[in-house]
Amino acid sequence: MKAVLFSAILMALFVSIQNVAVAADPASKSEKSWWDNPYPSQFDSSQLTNKLDFVSVQGNKLVDESGKQIIFRGVNIADPDKLLREGQWSAVLFKELKAWGANVVRLPIHPVSWQGNGKDAYFELIDQAITWANAQKMYIIIDWHSIGYLPVELFQHSMYDTTMKETRTFWEDIAFRYAGVSTVAVY
Repeated sequence: MKAVLFSAILMALFVSIQNVAVAADPASKSEKSWWDNPYPSQFDSSQLTNKLDFVSVQGNKLVDESGKQIIFRGVNIADPDKLLREGQWSAVLFKELKAWGANVVRLPIHPVSWQGNGKDAYFELIDQAITWANAQKMYIIIDWHSIGYLPVELFQHSMYDTTMKETRTFWEDIAFRYAGVSTVAVY
């Protein structure tokens, strides 16, 4: 009996020493731990060429910083990822939209595109849209484009599939990255 107990204690001690050695070995850790995941970086507003007023709500009107009413005349474009794949994603698109009389562009971001590209790559597309819109003195509306009923995750098509957690994280990341960027009028 003593021999069995002694063997069990030795085995437990051996396993404990093994676990400590494995935990102390950096090569044994996963490549990225949850605490290594960075917050998204903030958008670099210094690359914008025009200063646009921040838009706010006053009563039932959108107003600029001086309180003057702004009337948005906008257009919706396709998902930037789709436009990129079709060779249509460029500053020329935003010049043409401005020529049509638009002062705001709705940027629909489909969950399938966000998931497929990953957050960092998709931020590059949004950053380009903001830069190109700003060059034309236009605003951007960022739209998480999911059609369906989010609380039960019932969607019209698989391109809109998302979760409450993914949606919340998307908006938290967007709000953090574009805080203080006046070209982003609404998100």
